[in-house]
Amino acid sequence: MANTMLVGVDGSAASLLAVEWAACDAAARGLRLLLLYGSPLPAARQPLERQREYEEYYDRLLRTAEEHAKACEASIPVTSEVVYDPPEHALVAPRPEVARIVVGLRGRGGFPGLKIGSVAYKVASHADVPVTVVGPERPTPPRGGAVVVGVDGSPGGSAALAEAFEVCAMRNARLHAIHAERLFTDPMVGYLPSEPAYLGPWGAETERTVDGILAPWKRAYPDVAVSRNVEWDDPVHALATASRDAQLVVVGARGRRGLPYLALGSVTHGLLHHALCPLTVVRRGAAVPPEPQQPA
Repeated sequence: MANTMLVGVDGSAASLLAVEWAACDAAARGLRLLLLYGSPLPAARQPLERQREYEEYYDRLLRTAEEHAKACEASIPVTSEVVYDPPEHALVAPRPEVARIVVGLRGRGGFPGLKIGSVAYKVASHADVPVTVVGPERPTPPRGGAVVVGVDGSPGGSAALAEAFEVCAMRNARLHAIHAERLFTDPMVGYLPSEPAYLGPWGAETERTVDGILAPWKRAYPDVAVSRNVEWDDPVHALATASRDAQLVVVGARGRRGLPYLALGSVTHGLLHHALCPLTVVRRGAAVPPEPQQPA
């Protein structure tokens, strides 16, 4: 039974922010928390004295992470584990009990000029469960902040809608659905303007298509307030701009475009570098809305 939220911990400030975010989210979902430290150093190959030093270090690091989790949600069950494997491997290794994974945007390793660390990127690219990447800009939700979701009509997009509506129902949050499409650029005027009147029947038809995609989800979640925008803009730019005031952005791992052999589509890749709030990447296949609940 998948009843666990797995969090990557490495002692960095970013990983502690991820722990705090995960503790709040796990409590809301009724999940237990598993704090995992992935060490590339094989314990058996270390001298006994050095091995003890590492174990004491890992113990302190995980105790600190557990204290941060308990400070957010005192009642949540928390366990910790050290795995002697590179963290990107340890976090995506199959575990039937893991329902979700949370990682910090950057850990201790990598190059300081990079926005996202290699571990976060690889976990978001390869995990079979939803992955939330928590950055330093705003790890805690702003009051009244919406959950933003990208809508593109793809199987991955439907999985993102399933996740976003579920989160909004759980948090009593607003949903802001965005369909963004870059038509072409002109060196003199840039992107086409977004007014539907300028685009004529094509713009109106696109809006009807997006409304049709959202309609069954709105019927399945009648208590979720939904707004939607159709923007003739680069999708990464449109979603990153919306993330400024959002509590979470949700996207599918891949959308309609891009090279089929890449683990992440270009929009998700771009948002991992530019989103200004936590980003959830969903790798599930196509999802269908649940049946609307009948009144008692």
